[in-house]
Amino acid sequence: MSRVMPPKLPRDAPALGVFDALPALLRHVLDGSQLLTLPGFTLSLLSVDEAGRPHTTLLSLGEILTEPRAATQLHDGLRFALWPSSRTVANLERSQRGAVNCVADATFFQIQINQVRRLPDTLGLACFAAQVERVEAQRVAYAELQSGITFAIAEDAPECDARWAAQLAALRASI
Repeated sequence: MSRVMPPKLPRDAPALGVFDALPALLRHVLDGSQLLTLPGFTLSLLSVDEAGRPHTTLLSLGEILTEPRAATQLHDGLRFALWPSSRTVANLERSQRGAVNCVADATFFQIQINQVRRLPDTLGLACFAAQVERVEAQRVAYAELQSGITFAIAEDAPECDARWAAQLAALRASI
């Protein structure tokens, strides 16, 4: 059962919401429709190497997508595309676990993922599907998060939007 964030907090009290599914806000941000609406929105995908050291890979909204949830599914799913040479690919294949972090609506979200499995690669990328295990949301009343990590596309790289649109289409096609 999902819990909601408390509406009012004392200034020094942290708020922690724990959800067993993606909150509606994250489902909307990650549904593939926000690529041009939220330029620069960045997520970090965390994985752990064989020695237990964490590694971060940054993802744009053109590289991650929610799976439509069927009535028979117990958990939400995510799809994402990575460069095949990244350390994260090997880490995820080995551990089949990770976490996706982002900031949205002045809240820090961490999406714990498990059952990570490789999909057929497309467009020269390593594609994955994962199950959402749980989502943690954190915010404090005394310090509002303004943004997470953001990026700006270089003026000489206009092909990014087209490439990301193709990647999202390929991720959707593999559902």
